[in-house]
Amino acid sequence: MAFERDHGTCCLVLPLKLGVGLICMLIFALSMLNFVALLTGDIRLQGNGYSLDFYRLPSIVGCFGFIFGFIGLLGVYDDKWQWLRIFNVFLVVKLLAMALACAADYWTLRSCEGWINSPTAETQNNPQMYVLSSMGVCPWARWSYLIGATLDIGFQVYITYCSVLYQMQLASNPPYALDFGLERYDVTGRWKFYQVTDPRNDYVPDRDMKEEKQPIIDVGPALGVQYGANQYGGNQQELHHYGPDGMDTIFTPADGPPPVQEERRSFW
Repeated sequence: MAFERDHGTCCLVLPLKLGVGLICMLIFALSMLNFVALLTGDIRLQGNGYSLDFYRLPSIVGCFGFIFGFIGLLGVYDDKWQWLRIFNVFLVVKLLAMALACAADYWTLRSCEGWINSPTAETQNNPQMYVLSSMGVCPWARWSYLIGATLDIGFQVYITYCSVLYQMQLASNPPYALDFGLERYDVTGRWKFYQVTDPRNDYVPDRDMKEEKQPIIDVGPALGVQYGANQYGGNQQELHHYGPDGMDTIFTPADGPPPVQEERRSFW
């Protein structure tokens, strides 16, 4: 999945597209747990269970997350807002089923204190209510269930909001951000990417590393070479000239310039 568009964030730190993709995977994984809860009937595998009328309702609805979670994940991957709308409808139905089951459970917990001696206990097989009433922990059970149900429904509302928000952004077709690569691939861009400062500001040149300037030394007079007006000046220095045979012929400025060898031409 590419995150080229800026859709916002999910859970304060995740990109919205990545967050919705994780939500789809969570719904898909929870559907497996709902399958196990339906097969075993264990109250520990589900968020409700005190009201026998809605005991299996959230688990039955949650099992369909195996299909709709996969559809939502494909919609996130391909940016198909129509598929995300189907997934969001399932999230709303799941939220309503959960809220209905939690309200029924809390209504049942209101009669927890006298449950063990009530005629309802003889007609209904509700072991969880019987245990709470016999142990005398009904007030603690109501507060614990109220806090847990509030957190569970609040989380369900938040993930539904994130998914619907991402669907609306895809439906409006937001533009892509123009990037010519200068912000990421030049030197300054790399410093910003790694969140470092310009190291050139902290550079202190070492005195030992400075290149010392060497004075310019005229080696011409030391080698007996004269230039310009001084070529035939007052200094009677010897000039070396090599003849055609390779022998060294010594001339002085008083003798005049060295003889010029004539160029021999071949008739062939």
